[in-house]
Amino acid sequence: MCNLPAALATTFGLQAGVNFLGQQQQAKAQEAYQAQASLAERQRAIQEQRSIRMRQGQEQEAINREIFEASIEGAKKESTNVTSAGQANVSGLSVDAVVNNYKQQEAAYRAALTGQQEMRDVQTGLALTDAGFRTVNNQIGINRPINQPSAFAAVLDAGSQAASGYRTGLDIKNSRKS
Repeated sequence: MCNLPAALATTFGLQAGVNFLGQQQQAKAQEAYQAQASLAERQRAIQEQRSIRMRQGQEQEAINREIFEASIEGAKKESTNVTSAGQANVSGLSVDAVVNNYKQQEAAYRAALTGQQEMRDVQTGLALTDAGFRTVNNQIGINRPINQPSAFAAVLDAGSQAASGYRTGLDIKNSRKS
């Protein structure tokens, strides 16, 4: 007859070893997943920053275009007023006052556009900072510590399981005798 306690001790001990190997494979799979997810998060963050910078460039281009068009419009108005004044035989301070008024309006408009762009630049800076914080938090979530199985704990578990199996085998063997 087979030695039941020894057979159960071996079976239980091997089961603990198999569990250890499974835990090792699970930890390696988690590491691979985290590396892949971390790379994807870095790529997402780069794309988000590019998008923010592209929007900033488009806004700056629009402001520059508005300033240029305002300059052209101001020059046209100045030219029209000087021509009209000349045709009406008006000269001197009144023509200069009208021209200066247009120049002041144009300068005020440019200043308003520049101020608007400065506020958008601050907003862009805040958006980039927020994107950076979001990326850091996402990386923290992705790269949580992985429980690594301990070979020492596995040996202790295998010994404990083997002893438990041996004891169960003895109990079964003793119950059969009685």
